Amino acid sequence: MAARALESAGIPTVIIGTMRSSLVDVPRALVTPYADAPMGPAGAREVHRAVVASALDLLRQAEEPIKAIFDPEQRTLPA
Repeated sequence: MAARALESAGIPTVIIGTMRSSLVDVPRALVTPYADAPMGPAGAREVHRAVVASALDLLRQAEEPIKAIFDPEQRTLPA
């Protein structure tokens, strides 16, 4: 997996996905509720921005492997 190779080279990664069970071997994952589109519905720019912002927050904050759940109501990571 590309994330593992990047991480072993010292480059942190965040994987954005919809199925928590498929994100077991990644160090940082953001799970979103949008079934076939992890970034959100097509054309939903504000949702896309919120998902990316949450992924960047996760990248900055996570010091250990973590699977975070994106909250579409707050459009942020849960505290």
